[in-house]
Amino acid sequence: MIESYTPQTAIDYIKNTSFMFSLCATVNEKKRINDLLLTDKDNIKPFSKFFKDVRSIDPDCERETIEREYIYITQSALTAERWADYIRDGGDRYYIQLRIGDLEHLKPLHDITLPIDAPFWCEFLPPNDWYDNSTFVQVRKSKYTVSDSKEAYKLASQLVAPNFRKTSK
Repeated sequence: MIESYTPQTAIDYIKNTSFMFSLCATVNEKKRINDLLLTDKDNIKPFSKFFKDVRSIDPDCERETIEREYIYITQSALTAERWADYIRDGGDRYYIQLRIGDLEHLKPLHDITLPIDAPFWCEFLPPNDWYDNSTFVQVRKSKYTVSDSKEAYKLASQLVAPNFRKTSK
């Protein structure tokens, strides 16, 4: 069997973030489900194993709902790793640019280009919806014009549902 590897930043994100799974009615249930995301070696569990573990707690849980939440959480964790890499690179040569995937309602956000320290990124770093395959990339400052930060924030506030917004810590 091939051993998987989960970057430390992603592990920390999962361990230090409280995710609200729809099947959880109490804080204790939320903690139990969150603890199932990682293996005993601190790797992200494959969905099939995670779902099996969740079903041992709640045999009636819906696979599609749990899978949607699992994908969102694991994408967020891996995004945290990439973001940490960009922070280490600094913002001297690069802006961060949003690249919107398949979700039509988010398309107006495509190509928003802002400095790495723009407050926008604290709230609207992908994923910004269920099954959001949007991403962000570093782009050279010499090749791209920075977007209007206030306009970008205003537009994103209209398009991204509040439950998908991040908050800075």
